[in-house]
Amino acid sequence: MSTPAHRPAVRVAVCGAGNVAGALMQILQKKADFLAKTNCPITVTKVLVRDTTKPRPFVLPEGAEFVTDFRTIVEDKEVELVVELIGGTTDAKEIVLRSLRAGKHVVTANKALLASCMAEIEAELLASGGACQFGYEAAVCGGIPIIQTLVHGLAGDDVVQLAGIMNGTTNFMLSAMESEGASYDEILRVAQEKGFAEADPTADVEGHDARAKLCILTRLATGARIAQEDIPCVGISKITSDDMSYAKASNSAIKLLGVCRVEGDELEVFVHPCFIKNPNMIARTSGATNIVEITSSSLGKSYLIGEGAGGLPTANSVMSDIVAVLRGSTAPPFPPLNTSFRLQRNFSARFYVRMNVRDCKGIVAVAGAVCLRCDISIFAVLQTPIVDPSDLPFVITTEVCTVAQVEAFCAEIEKEEWCLRAPFFMPICRNDGWGRGPASGPSR
Repeated sequence: MSTPAHRPAVRVAVCGAGNVAGALMQILQKKADFLAKTNCPITVTKVLVRDTTKPRPFVLPEGAEFVTDFRTIVEDKEVELVVELIGGTTDAKEIVLRSLRAGKHVVTANKALLASCMAEIEAELLASGGACQFGYEAAVCGGIPIIQTLVHGLAGDDVVQLAGIMNGTTNFMLSAMESEGASYDEILRVAQEKGFAEADPTADVEGHDARAKLCILTRLATGARIAQEDIPCVGISKITSDDMSYAKASNSAIKLLGVCRVEGDELEVFVHPCFIKNPNMIARTSGATNIVEITSSSLGKSYLIGEGAGGLPTANSVMSDIVAVLRGSTAPPFPPLNTSFRLQRNFSARFYVRMNVRDCKGIVAVAGAVCLRCDISIFAVLQTPIVDPSDLPFVITTEVCTVAQVEAFCAEIEKEEWCLRAPFFMPICRNDGWGRGPASGPSR
């Protein structure tokens, strides 16, 4: 067998100079000899920044320069590969689309861009006739190889369900609330002090970050293209220490999950805090760790778990995409579009419903009557010992019903004079699954 000819170094431009870019520079320096020996030499020639005088967490590679105008990158005919690490959907969109039009390969870690502009990116890749390769492993769950698994490892299989913890900040917070018994507000302050949560934590705590990632994974798992705004999304900001107490008492954990599941020609996709019964790998995953459970026809259940954020884990995924591009081993980045699915927003599950009430007679009777009107079968009624009669958490769990039925129940209960605030509910995942179809039997 003949030895492959030595190739000249591929000229790469990096857009962004934050933690991920700095970690990428470290990896490139560390692996320079390996890349050269495996015929994948890389030369970074340009790094896009806003301010060239600002100190950076890395040493600029020899021969490279800082630039402040992305056009100097996309219009540079010598740049063959563009790494987009600036985030957002404004300049990043221009960089990615214009680079593809210019015949450059692109690697990105930008989940927001992919979730909102996937159709445009697919159109540019199609127009390139296969000349441009596109990698985005780092866009979802940091260092976990979830994209490669769905695009390559399960290419011959049918994914019937995908569920997991896709946001490390919220998992850190929920894990701390569970272990320390602290309130949401207390743990949010800790998460911000540790750098897990931003000063404005909305994207994380209200589930928007997980929703963007789920949008991408749904496209890969099923072929369906779904707009982010069409995915039901509830965050963790209304979870209380009372919910954690009930979870502990029932040998369960509360996790913010992104879920995609196939039922015939219907697709149920949602982001929601979920009550997860033990023993379960997702329930046991704590800290800022991500985990995704994939259920497929041939393989059954498989799990991917690891660091879902951070400079080095994310940069590792960026690096794997760069190497795949240089080796020409990337598959088409998106599966054929599947338009046969109907999005079912009214998903089915068993549900946990927590009401905060002023203690008085008749609450159980009223709750039962409202369940009957909403065609909900009650599985259990739960109440911890009364500490404050003026603000008492009172819980019911249901048999399988739809989210619309639970929402109708909550709307009716909120009108009762003893109900202090809007009830809060979560789907329940048991070891035998979420449940399917309408509940059977009369309300109990």
